[in-house]
Amino acid sequence: MIEGGGILTGPEIRRALFAGDIVIEPMDEENLQDGTLVNPASYDLTLGNKVAVYSNVMQVVFGNAIQARQAYKDGVPEPLDSVIYDAVVRSKGSCLYAHNERWLDSKRKNSTWEFTIDKEAGWLLKPGIGYLMHTVERVTTDRYIPVLDGKSSIGRLFVTAHVTAGYGDPGFDGQYTLEVVSTHPVVVYPGMRFCQMRFHTAVGEVLNYKHRGHYTGQASMGPVPSMSWRQFEEQNGKG
Repeated sequence: MIEGGGILTGPEIRRALFAGDIVIEPMDEENLQDGTLVNPASYDLTLGNKVAVYSNVMQVVFGNAIQARQAYKDGVPEPLDSVIYDAVVRSKGSCLYAHNERWLDSKRKNSTWEFTIDKEAGWLLKPGIGYLMHTVERVTTDRYIPVLDGKSSIGRLFVTAHVTAGYGDPGFDGQYTLEVVSTHPVVVYPGMRFCQMRFHTAVGEVLNYKHRGHYTGQASMGPVPSMSWRQFEEQNGKG
């Protein structure tokens, strides 16, 4: 075990994975061995196939699903968030836009619409919209402190992989929700390497997240919306 504070190198991440000190599932052992997923000081995580948006701040403009799909294939850039099979069927080719006269309330639950991203068509990220996405991989470690960052290749498309929640906690067990925003319209695809995780050693007593966190169980899988409202319930309970 490494003593003192520091960041695990790629070879040390491999050793921790094989020792069970870090669990990443699914994990392709062949890619782990040849270095495809392990960087000099981080591990690549891939983009999941679910995306959610807060319904209260969105508006839907309906269009023709067949025309929308053909426009996407022909390279027409306007305006397709979702040329994805199930969303097209359910919403008849709808496109999502931000509703500038509505807002989110941190004191209340904010409902979401969730979609499944087609592997071939991808998902068009639009400026002005916040997307809740997630990693394919479930990550957990009781020993280290995971920190999530976007990959530089994604950053150079001016896509932000997470707005603020980059730190994980020892004991968290689940997929990581990504708060994705984009400066320009950019199409992203499920399964692409989207972000990277580094692992810091801890100094001092470790308080395990699984005994105190809000995002556990089913609330640690897929694109999970904010639970900021819980702090107000807890404050009221104490009062």
